[in-house]
Amino acid sequence: MKVKDVPQDQNESYEGHSKIRYAKSEDGSIVKVKSSGWKVEEDATSLAWDDIHENLKSVYFKVEANELSPLAYRMEEALLTADLLAQNLGYWTFTVKRHLKPKVFNGLNEKKLMKYCDYFEITLEELKTLPKDLPWK
Repeated sequence: MKVKDVPQDQNESYEGHSKIRYAKSEDGSIVKVKSSGWKVEEDATSLAWDDIHENLKSVYFKVEANELSPLAYRMEEALLTADLLAQNLGYWTFTVKRHLKPKVFNGLNEKKLMKYCDYFEITLEELKTLPKDLPWK
């Protein structure tokens, strides 16, 4: 892309900031150019966030229906898989997956629950309940 072709579409998600793009100058060298946004990127990002909110909503209702534990909501909210959370906490993946079952989660001792609380930086009460302020409303 040439310097003159770098998009300047005033992307709202940039909140007045700019992003560096790399472009070819007239002398053929690669240079950094500030961009105020690109409509295509904004649309793609918006679609991705819509998908994330749909997934979060789906998990929310599964927790509400007692099909999943509240831990599932916190994981989805943080965009974490069981593998990733297990790796970060030093648990086996199957252990985290077991904790997604309401019956197992409700039987966890406070020490294990606090490990999740510390990781997500939330209180025990927040870990055990669903939030009232929902991002998709």
